[in-house]
Amino acid sequence: MDTENATSYSIEELAEMTGFDRRTIRSFIEQGLMRGPDKMGRYAQYSQDHLVRLLAIKNMKEMDGFSTGVIRTRLLTMSQDEVDQVALSPEESFRSSTTSATDYLKSIRGGSAPPPVARAEESPAEEKKSTSRNAIELLLLEFSNLSKGRSVRNKASAETWHRISVTPDVEISVRGLEDETDIARLTRIADHLREFILGNLGSEE
Repeated sequence: MDTENATSYSIEELAEMTGFDRRTIRSFIEQGLMRGPDKMGRYAQYSQDHLVRLLAIKNMKEMDGFSTGVIRTRLLTMSQDEVDQVALSPEESFRSSTTSATDYLKSIRGGSAPPPVARAEESPAEEKKSTSRNAIELLLLEFSNLSKGRSVRNKASAETWHRISVTPDVEISVRGLEDETDIARLTRIADHLREFILGNLGSEE
């Protein structure tokens, strides 16, 4: 089944369906609220995901009163299902078009908005992960509020470090190590280093 035509939009179509003008949509891309078009050039094309994200942004702006900085932070921490839920909010109405973009999205998503997902009881590990995520999201929101909507440049990058304790006061920190064998070898090096530091080697001679 060819779905390209059903899921491809011009910026004019996005503007008509969401109520945002073209300049605002482009500004959302520049501010990192959504990615650029799938097809560049004079006839730039946008996907269904762009439409969903714009509807989510609209709901968060108009219904929740969030600033652009807060919305950007929330989008960074939301799963695609969560973005869909916000975009398909039943309270939202769009005066700019006779046919609601929400209704259209419901039709292409399968006829109706996804019902709220009933949560099963979380295991201790899952509960800890959820608590950690909520704490991180709250911290991001606080910083966004402190920034008062100002654009913050994306300079930081996430890196994986391995920290191996040698003694209570000494540790080995290694970046970019992924091979399990190398990690095991480094752990043994830490064991040898501990013996040297504590003066245990050679004591039995």
